Amino acid sequence: MKKNEPVRSGGIGRKQIAWQTGKALSQGSTIQDLLQEQSDEFSTQANQAQHMATLSNATAMSRAIAYSAASSAMSNNQNEIWGVRGVSDFTTDNNGSGFVKWDNKGTLYQYNWQQINNPYMYIDSDDNAKVRVNRPGWYLVDALVVVENYKNSQDYTLDILLDDTEIVVIGFDKVHTNQYPTLRVNAIVPIPAVVTDITPATTHYFRVRWSASGLSTATTLQADGFIHAIWLKPWEADETHASN
Repeated sequence: MKKNEPVRSGGIGRKQIAWQTGKALSQGSTIQDLLQEQSDEFSTQANQAQHMATLSNATAMSRAIAYSAASSAMSNNQNEIWGVRGVSDFTTDNNGSGFVKWDNKGTLYQYNWQQINNPYMYIDSDDNAKVRVNRPGWYLVDALVVVENYKNSQDYTLDILLDDTEIVVIGFDKVHTNQYPTLRVNAIVPIPAVVTDITPATTHYFRVRWSASGLSTATTLQADGFIHAIWLKPWEADETHASN
């Protein structure tokens, strides 16, 4: 092909080259025109690729931001776990009933991982039968008590009570055995909001009660066990559904 020889639209001659430019050729088109058109097309494609890459990065970033926001929301409302391993000696009354006392000083178990702490639940420093709760909500409570120094042929019961009431029993386990009794109770305990306009304001608490049907005298029991509580969701006082 001669220098600056026009490329005619009628056809391509011998030893000439051609490629698709996407544009109709004029009579006077030269090789420089074709190269410029091809360069412009490559530049456009490069810009499009850059735009697509930018869009892809922006999409990925928006997804990361949304995931981070969702993770933050979950973190702010996540389940809070608390627990204590170890039971201190506790005493029943003349009716065979007594509140389980939890080892909150680490004297029975020397390892720190035996206690799972958070700012919402703790053992009362004056009465270690009380698990104090200062965050309202629904709690899943799991407690296991194994009595190691008393056995008789009778009924044994383990239940959970809220605050000082002994009327509303929230969950229980019951067994009849001739051996050392082992009882485990699981219950969902509702903790209402603290009334702050009372002086002094106080937190709510729950207790685990152990009882034996045949006991008629006060008895000191030696036991092992654990208690765990998991915060499930906020407390809503009107969470009831009318039945027809």
